[in-house]
Amino acid sequence: MNILCIPFSILLFYQTTLLLNQKHQKYALFASFVYGVSIGTIKVVLFLRMYTVMQLWCLLALYLHLRMIREEKLRLRDYVLLGVSALLGAMTHYYFLAFLFILALCFGIYLLKNRRFRETIGYCITMAGAAITAVAIYPAMLKHIFSGYRGDETINNLKGGLSSI
Repeated sequence: MNILCIPFSILLFYQTTLLLNQKHQKYALFASFVYGVSIGTIKVVLFLRMYTVMQLWCLLALYLHLRMIREEKLRLRDYVLLGVSALLGAMTHYYFLAFLFILALCFGIYLLKNRRFRETIGYCITMAGAAITAVAIYPAMLKHIFSGYRGDETINNLKGGLSSI
């Protein structure tokens, strides 16, 4: 599975860097090459766990959010792709949810700041739909995230980090 995901990850990395810097296609190509042959990417591919798949969903979510910033009006296709990537990312690994939360928070603020209220509502509905679907598919997800040794550890770390501020 990892071998199948990495070419798509490299392609999404290329598309994302190209979206960020449209004038310099050579730089996007070079950055994608370095990303593809880096020791980190090679180790993630060889380490047979879910991280390559999660990396793919993170890159897809980032690419979709950046593309939606560039577009004047969001289409149904954008919402569907975003909902699918959010659902698949949540089903792959819970760490994806932390990434998506920060990304969604920033994007929601961007939409509200630019007075794109209709898109904000559609975006919230899409994210809520993905979350509800993920919990419907795997209800134990909530228990794993908010309780158990990992959930308790995370909540205690958050409390400890927030109390030191």
